[in-house]
Amino acid sequence: MLKTLIIIGLICCALFLIVFALCKPFRDFLLALYKKNKELADYIIVGVMTTAVCYIVLFIFYSLLNIRIEISNAISWCASVIFTFIMNKVVV
Repeated sequence: MLKTLIIIGLICCALFLIVFALCKPFRDFLLALYKKNKELADYIIVGVMTTAVCYIVLFIFYSLLNIRIEISNAISWCASVIFTFIMNKVVV
């Protein structure tokens, strides 16, 4: 289940990047929106990155290293909290 969610997330990210790269009006709209609401956009970007870190760390510890789900979840939560704390200090 977790592997499927990660694959779906990667496919969605790839599709977004393709549309962003190929569609100039869409890219211009997003860049204008970002410049208008920079702080809010930074928080959203950091939040999405934090979610990705949480799922990636959970995947590594649970699926690849075969550590119990409870321990893997605690480690991924700690990693994502530390990541978001640092990113909010640096970016936002």
